[in-house]
Amino acid sequence: LSANLLSVRRLQKSKAEVTFGPTSCRAKLGKKVLWSLEEETSCIKDLWQLPIIPWNGKTPTAATAAAAKATAGRDATAPTDGVLEAVKKVQQQQTHGEVLAGVDASAAWAKASSRSGEADWETWHERLCHVNFPMLQKLVKNGSLKGLEVKGEVKEIGSCPTCLETKFSKFPFNSTTGPAKTPLALVHMDVVGPTRAPSLSGSRYFLTIVDDHTRAVWVYPLKSKGEVAAAVLKEWMPRAQRECGYKVKVIRSDNGGEFIGADFEGELKRKGIQHQLTVPYNPQQNGVAERFNRTLQEGARTLLGRAGLPDPFWVSALRQVALVKNRVLATVGDKEWIPYVKWYGSAPAVNMLRAFGCMVVFHVPKEKRGKLEASGRWGVHLGIAKDHKGWLLWDLTTQKLTVSRDVKFLESLYYKEWKQQQQKLPSTPLIVEADEVQQPSRQVEVAVSEEEMSGVTEEGEQLK
Repeated sequence: LSANLLSVRRLQKSKAEVTFGPTSCRAKLGKKVLWSLEEETSCIKDLWQLPIIPWNGKTPTAATAAAAKATAGRDATAPTDGVLEAVKKVQQQQTHGEVLAGVDASAAWAKASSRSGEADWETWHERLCHVNFPMLQKLVKNGSLKGLEVKGEVKEIGSCPTCLETKFSKFPFNSTTGPAKTPLALVHMDVVGPTRAPSLSGSRYFLTIVDDHTRAVWVYPLKSKGEVAAAVLKEWMPRAQRECGYKVKVIRSDNGGEFIGADFEGELKRKGIQHQLTVPYNPQQNGVAERFNRTLQEGARTLLGRAGLPDPFWVSALRQVALVKNRVLATVGDKEWIPYVKWYGSAPAVNMLRAFGCMVVFHVPKEKRGKLEASGRWGVHLGIAKDHKGWLLWDLTTQKLTVSRDVKFLESLYYKEWKQQQQKLPSTPLIVEADEVQQPSRQVEVAVSEEEMSGVTEEGEQLK
């Protein structure tokens, strides 16, 4: 195989030995190995010089398929059928794991990828929290994100039913002023809640913070509005100022009691921070925060709706949307940039992103299981863990949150579909031998009538 992209030439009309194996393949002409990456042997009569695109970490199957497709486009007489059949055979021999009993997840295992970030357009659309297609196409084209590898032809993703159902809105309101000149020169804040259902930890509100210059965003779940001052002054502000090297100058918020209270307002004055309040009943003056709140809630509804997860998981969905929001393009007027790049000065990596709400099988440490217990458990992916280098998961066995780095993802199988499959499984009756049935204890007190007592011995057994 040649890397020449300009021509397709028949090298020699002779037999070439082609060997296929479950994870590798090799082509050999005489004593010369043309490409090698081994078990059952096949032959092709006509060996052609095929154009090969750069590997870029692709599997041999993907690279061979791309070469065959490119050849077909240039020369209709090229023996692409044989190449494609070979590719098909390699694909059939490649396996990614065993299908677990009780769940028909063969299609999901085929798409599972716990290490590689390569996926098709639809999968990346869901990994990036259903980001719009023009933005996804720009990110792929300019290579702004590490690990964003898309396979397949470019096509429009305009028929995503989940997006159509969950992102419908009236119209957006636009900003009339440009962004601030430096980070933290102007910060927008707002509190949303109470939510219809409390989160798993009991939160009913969430605080949103948006930096006007970079459009970087933060989300803090709150159990009450009284926690706003601590979240802003003790947790967010010291960390943000340390990360970017700037000081907060202006905070813009509405007239909510959580923002005009003595503890919050007084601390801002002591730090020399200006507090801008909106005119009552004019939320458009804090439009940046209001617009982000809408985007955040739309994204959370989309993730929960697609996964089929109940409302108490809204905090995990919000955090995942905020994380992705910082890693995709932000548009202000006619300018676009990635908030993460503008805040940290480096490109973000997205190779750990997986579709929110998809099913996973994760490894259980031996310290947390018995010797006869399975080493893997089913769970639901809830995003990248906060302050851990791993994934946040919902353990379906213990019904608790857990963090793990050893995870097998089934991104085409969501909790909604998995639950439906479980409900369709036939229930097997438990058959117990007669001598294995545990007899009721004779020490249990039973209320009986005087007539019944006449036929009962002291040991409690009925006389025949």
